Amino acid sequence: MKKVGSKTSRKQVKVKGESGENPGTRTKIVSETARSRSRLTQSKSNLNPVRKARTITNKSKPLATEKSPESKLTQQRQKPVKGLKKKDPIKSTKSKIEINQKARAQLIKQYESGIKLINKHEFAKARDIFEKAIRSNGKDEAISERIRTYLQLCEQKLKQQSMLSPSNDEERYNLAIVLMNNGHYQDSIYHLNKVLKKNPNCDYAIYALAISMCQLGDDENALNNLKEAIRLKSENRFLAQRESDFEPLLNDSRFMALVFPKEPVDDPLIIS
Repeated sequence: MKKVGSKTSRKQVKVKGESGENPGTRTKIVSETARSRSRLTQSKSNLNPVRKARTITNKSKPLATEKSPESKLTQQRQKPVKGLKKKDPIKSTKSKIEINQKARAQLIKQYESGIKLINKHEFAKARDIFEKAIRSNGKDEAISERIRTYLQLCEQKLKQQSMLSPSNDEERYNLAIVLMNNGHYQDSIYHLNKVLKKNPNCDYAIYALAISMCQLGDDENALNNLKEAIRLKSENRFLAQRESDFEPLLNDSRFMALVFPKEPVDDPLIIS
């Protein structure tokens, strides 16, 4: 009987517990928990698609650091290149005109300085300036043509100056003949006297000296030198007969007696 009572007491406890609870409250608790669970699942389900979408969009879009070649090209085209600027045609033409004006002004300055040196008989310096001007600014034909003309003059004068400093008597005599043919008789006499100072019996130098003096109107010295040249070498008489430079002395009896003597003289230049 006690055993049975104990079992009945456990059952009663269970029954009491079940009967003691309010059935409405239990169902309410169960329904609240179910609702909370359903909310959690819904929130999870709502979160999952967003995450997937983000991951998908992240995969589809390139990273900020990695750029496709097309985007790089477009950015390079859009961005202005540093250091390269569009040329303004008006400014470029103005700059060209200014450069040409500066070059012309410099060329004129060189031309004028060369002319000043020519007037001072400094032909070597003038030649150097003219050559430099043509090399650097030879595009201006009008001024360059004038510079070329004066450059030729400088070269001629320098050649003459080189001849004016002969190294021996033969070169000095040749220089005297060139000066005499060009009408520079005083200069010719100067160099002939230099030759005769070393060689007083040089007949052809004395003969040339007689011609220069005749052309200057110094008849006395011309006749004396011609007489000495014929004394040293008789062939000079026959040269004087054919010499046109002695025409001013044709009316002088002394010249006629010296060059055309009454007694016949054999002409050594005529070969029978």
